[in-house]
Formats: sequence, structure tokens, C-alpha cells
Amino acid sequence: MIKNRHLNLYTAECILKNVHSNDHFLLYPYDPVETQLLRDYADIYRNIPPNQYNTLQQLEILRDISCGLTYLHSKTDSKKNPILHSNLSPDSILIETRGNNQVSAKIFDFVHSVEMNDIDNFDGKLRDEFYKFGQIIFMVVSWRFLDRIECDRLHLDETEDEEIYIYELFRRFDMDKQPNNFTIHKLLKMSYKLTAPDYDLTKGIDKVASILIQFILLLSIFFCRAIS
Repeated sequence: MIKNRHLNLYTAECILKNVHSNDHFLLYPYDPVETQLLRDYADIYRNIPPNQYNTLQQLEILRDISCGLTYLHSKTDSKKNPILHSNLSPDSILIETRGNNQVSAKIFDFVHSVEMNDIDNFDGKLRDEFYKFGQIIFMVVSWRFLDRIECDRLHLDETEDEEIYIYELFRRFDMDKQPNNFTIHKLLKMSYKLTAPDYDLTKGIDKVASILIQFILLLSIFFCRAIS
């Protein structure tokens, strides 16, 4: 059980054991907010035109996920070894919805999580974690999920000019119709690089998180100026 507390991790308080049946149960803290899986949350946008997507909300969801992953992948005083989630997917991310259309994301389902010192092929497992996060970025940007077969095909179909290819992908999924499509294009490029087989592992999720935070800050400033 993951015992480390973080704002963007949904972890159990303790494990309870039934003395009669020997079954074990996880006890989670109670938080009176509406929650749903990221996959279910994405379904809400299936019938919504892209020009009505909320770019700031998309960025905040990705920021929360990247911050949670950054914490897992780093060493802290209470966590001596990096931890890999190992099962990141739209079904292991919770979206919490509060008043005024405020949302936050939390990673959960740590059944398959492992510490760095517990596995031999850590780099390979880390690359797979980056790959899955790249899939999540694409899903939140387009509100569509690409499985591994489709995602790998994108790289196999790549033209000689990466920028042209990304722009074609951008247009194919109507991302050019979203508000702030310049930011959306950058997120798509981020997703593309994370799912590439030659992605540089030294560029950790923490760097992605810092970029997302910068995007949010710039977009928030833009909104404030537009209102005033």
C-alpha cells in the first residue's frame, strides 16, 4: 500500500482485516466531492464541439497528474526510492468536481506499483510509464483515447518533417477548432514525444509538470486581461 500523502494521489488510510473471513479492505478518507474516472469524464465531451472545450481545465487536469507522477518518481525523506505506478490509464485517474466548474485529478489504484530497487529493468518500466502518460495527455487534449496499437501507428506513419506530421495530426482530430489552439498544439507535441520509442528518459515528468504550470500561468494572465 502506498503510504505517502500527496495532493494528487488518492491513497488509502490503512488496511482492515476481517477476522472471520481473512479478507482485507482498504480504508479511504472521506471527501464529499463528486468523483469519476477520467475515462467517464472524457465521455462528457463526446457530443460537445471542440470550440467549447475548457483549455484551462484541461491544463489543470494534466498538471495534477504530472505532479502526482513527479512525486512518485522522486526520492523524499519519507520515500527513499522512486515508485512506478505501473498501471497508469484513464481508469486509474480520478477527476474530482467541485463548485464553479473546478476540477482536480488524483492518481489511484497502486496495486501494481513497484519501488525502483524491486525491479531489474527500471529504465524500461520508466519508459513505459512515460508512454502511458503521453497517451493520457493526448486523451485530455482531444478527449479521445488512443490505445497502444493506434499510438504506435502514429510514429510508424511519421513523415520526414516532425512538425508537419504533428500539425496534420492536430488537424485530423479537430484540435485546431479548440480555444487557445496554440497551447493545444504544444500539448499534442508533448504527447507525441513522450510516446516516441527514443524519448530521452532524463527529461522526467517533473519537467513536463513545470511546463504545464507555465502554460496555466500564461493562460490565467490572458483570461484576467480579457475580463478587465
